[in-house]
Amino acid sequence: MTYATRNDMTLRYGDADLIQLTDVDEPYTGAIVDAVLERALADGAELMDAYLRVRYSLPISPAPDILARLNCTIAYRNLHRNGAPEEIEKAYADALRTLGLIRDR
Repeated sequence: MTYATRNDMTLRYGDADLIQLTDVDEPYTGAIVDAVLERALADGAELMDAYLRVRYSLPISPAPDILARLNCTIAYRNLHRNGAPEEIEKAYADALRTLGLIRDR
């Protein structure tokens, strides 16, 4: 289970950026590749669950909006296979800190 959807990602980052990050194998489609995006979201949710299972029963449903935002941030960073720019790495680190605060509160 992921906390965010394709729509959450496109609202946050836009189609053009997500096409560039997901349409990485030939033949190129010029569209968001859902399988790549869904894998990034699932990987992000698995990391989030590793933090959250210490304190909460999973799956968290309904999930608060902050979990969707954190899932998007983590997935977006993970889509940058060749290294993410500094501001994306900072957002990722902030997301992990936030998960730690949620876990520890």
